[in-house]
Amino acid sequence: MRKFPSCSVTIKYCGLIKSEDKGQRRFKDQIIVVQQGKHHFSFICKGPVNFRDTFQFQSHPRSDDKPFTFVFYVNGLIAARLPMCCEYKYRNGITIDGKYEQFAIQNISGTKPCQKCKMGSEESAKS
Repeated sequence: MRKFPSCSVTIKYCGLIKSEDKGQRRFKDQIIVVQQGKHHFSFICKGPVNFRDTFQFQSHPRSDDKPFTFVFYVNGLIAARLPMCCEYKYRNGITIDGKYEQFAIQNISGTKPCQKCKMGSEESAKS
């Protein structure tokens, strides 16, 4: 079983209400990101963020065969979940699905494909 090191993830906060576009003052939202696995739950990022700000965090190391989920909270409520086998398959600029699409991946660095992703790319290369 291969151990995966942590990688650096940069996220853009798109916000829930784009009140800046209407000229209204908006307070910073409290963002919490949790990395949730089958048997663990780790806080990896917490802090105030403005609309359109970016923030960065390090994912926690894990083993190859353990899928996990990043859970994004805004002001104490779950805003989005990003389940994955590894960070490798997510490309920069992709919006993280959630009810309001409040987050977008800006950059992921230091990641390697897991066994599932390697096998998937080998299969698509054969076709």
